[in-house]
Amino acid sequence: MNGISIKAILVSSIFGFVLMLVLIMILGALYPVLFNGGTAADFEQSWFSMLALAAPVAAGYLAARQAQTRPVLHGALSPVLNVLWGLIAMTFLVPPTAFTVAVLVANVLLGALGGYLYPSVRKH
Repeated sequence: MNGISIKAILVSSIFGFVLMLVLIMILGALYPVLFNGGTAADFEQSWFSMLALAAPVAAGYLAARQAQTRPVLHGALSPVLNVLWGLIAMTFLVPPTAFTVAVLVANVLLGALGGYLYPSVRKH
């Protein structure tokens, strides 16, 4: 794995995983207030819960910033903990549906987006 910074991937992956958990908790707490007493099941199935997908973008950006090389690749690899947790959840906790698989793929793509954004943001 020439040119891949394991440190950048691990640090950004931990950051992204913790950020995802924090966003889910905050958004989950806000959901009933903002949407007239909605339930946890309502939150999980709402577009509002998708705001937590900002975490892989931030993790991808962080990975690219730390690695300084191959930003898109480092960004795509940064949500490794989110994807592993998703695979474990689909194995033991939730049924593997097209939606849950799409969320895992979205994590990787959004991480790559974060890595892609790093050089363009850095220039300005």
